[in-house]
Amino acid sequence: MTNQKPTTASNHAIAAAVAELRQELISSLQDLVRIPSQTGAEGDAQAFMSALMQRAGLNVDVWEPEVTALAPFAESVTLGEGFAERPNVVGFLPGTGRGRSLIL
Repeated sequence: MTNQKPTTASNHAIAAAVAELRQELISSLQDLVRIPSQTGAEGDAQAFMSALMQRAGLNVDVWEPEVTALAPFAESVTLGEGFAERPNVVGFLPGTGRGRSLIL
């Protein structure tokens, strides 16, 4: 892994991409916040995020964690009735060349 600092050119490229995608980003966020997703009922919001990341070309992993594996971290995790219908969703975009990978 390299510790390269972003260049001015890469900062401008990122800003241009965000500007170009601004309305799509806003619409997606509006759609997401309209989905009820209180603790214990996150499944629909997670399905939305999974589909969104897949459409964006990310590799997506969806799984329901094992409560017993998370028990040692119970003060930081809401275990409640477990994770049935409450999956974790991770999107992964591999870097190219010497670039870094992005995990969401």
